[in-house]
Amino acid sequence: MLRARKMPPFFKLTLVVLCAYILWTINHPEPSDALPTRHVRNIGPYGPYGPYGQAGRMPMRFTFPTCENGPSKNVAFLKTHKTGSSTMSNIMLRFADTHNLTVGLPLEGKWELGGYPAFIDKQLIDPQLTQYNVLGHHFRFNKQKLDEFMPLDTKYVTIIRSPVDNVESVFGFFQDQMPFEEWLGDVNATDRLKTFYAEPTKYFKRDTDWYFRSKNHMFFDIGFDVNRAGEEAYVASAIQEMDKHFTLILLTDFFDESLILMKHLLCWDWDDIVYIKFKMRIEEAKAENAENFKFSPPARPFKY
Repeated sequence: MLRARKMPPFFKLTLVVLCAYILWTINHPEPSDALPTRHVRNIGPYGPYGPYGQAGRMPMRFTFPTCENGPSKNVAFLKTHKTGSSTMSNIMLRFADTHNLTVGLPLEGKWELGGYPAFIDKQLIDPQLTQYNVLGHHFRFNKQKLDEFMPLDTKYVTIIRSPVDNVESVFGFFQDQMPFEEWLGDVNATDRLKTFYAEPTKYFKRDTDWYFRSKNHMFFDIGFDVNRAGEEAYVASAIQEMDKHFTLILLTDFFDESLILMKHLLCWDWDDIVYIKFKMRIEEAKAENAENFKFSPPARPFKY
């Protein structure tokens, strides 16, 4: 009877070392080699060139940083409402804590930063300092005001999600608060979302406090006028302004992919983007008729 030959110890050791090396290289890619220059195409409901046509919005080219100067430590994260931003906020604040960075915080007893819903005001940030390294709370974006107290090399990051999902989530969270409490006070709280979006113009009043919660809340947080969300020229200008000011806009619907992009753009470590989901609702709490919401026509495709 023939017996199988035993593998010499030397070959066994060589095979183990080779496998270990392959696994290590997969989990520790070199920043300069892992993500070379890429072409990024604007793919959406209007095709590869967006709503403006081939001449108006050509594909962009960018190069990922080499990270030779280390991680970006001056980062302002605009925490938009009901976009999964609590998870991102935790990531930002944990990074600041790990690197012993200065964080601008809301005043005592406040959830939002800098006088929200007004544009961010440095006089309403705690503690009172001339500069901060990191922001990670709700505030209303205004680049001119941020320049007053954020370093020149600050990287600006925010997050948005599908407007339909965002509106449903906003309504689910604020349905017993203003403006819905005033507009729909005689309607059962669980029926207010369906009632409002059946006839939104019947209930909407611009002069009601927090009226913007009933429109595109993300558009408001990023600093724009929600009442002009139906104007193509205004929305196009808003998109250009966002492209100019933000290093990265994450998508809740592609959260993990967005985090990997952020990791490389900010030259952070993998440990910096590890997360646990915060403030997630159970499926039963979500509305079943989200697809039946009514929007001003340009608000959804242009903004997202």
